[in-house]
Amino acid sequence: MLLTQRIDGFTPQLRVETGGFEVRVDLGHQEARIALEAEGFAFHGSSGDFAADCRRYDELVAAGWLVLRFTYWQVLAEPEWVGDMIRAALVQRGGVQKDRT
Repeated sequence: MLLTQRIDGFTPQLRVETGGFEVRVDLGHQEARIALEAEGFAFHGSSGDFAADCRRYDELVAAGWLVLRFTYWQVLAEPEWVGDMIRAALVQRGGVQKDRT
């Protein structure tokens, strides 16, 4: 999806250390400190899984990361909107391309 939207700078399965807490994000932009997560219902099936995810996101945000969460459906069915959100986040973070050209 990032390729078709011409968005670069993201690393798949980027390891992020947040001061004693290490997480792996689906896609991460180290310089802009943006984490992209593709969410599915299957991985939030228990209260323990949900609590672990909340902690993970809070740790990232407290360490200065912006976390954008998208459902698989959004990534597949609304790639333009997802791309627009990512570009807006990159611009906000002093980042990259502002349009789709």
